Amino acid sequence: METAGYDSSRPLAEQVAQRIKDYILEEKLKSGDKLPTETALAREMGVARSTVREAIKRLESQNILTVRHGAGSFVTCLLYTSPSPRDTERSR
Repeated sequence: METAGYDSSRPLAEQVAQRIKDYILEEKLKSGDKLPTETALAREMGVARSTVREAIKRLESQNILTVRHGAGSFVTCLLYTSPSPRDTERSR
């Protein structure tokens, strides 16, 4: 399986976990929101479903995701980034 765009010096599951965190931020997912299926994430990221499963387990151990058997993976906590200058201006 091709894993273009990944750094071979770091575990693939670690990199996929980071991409899932990036996805949560980019899509502005909130606590309780459901992630796409493992199959959809694997296809989108160009990796095996087992790699996505391992990445999700890593995020679950960090309390970022909760996995509900038969229901899917859900965001547990909000991931925050520094506000952009535009956001700061809006809050004034």
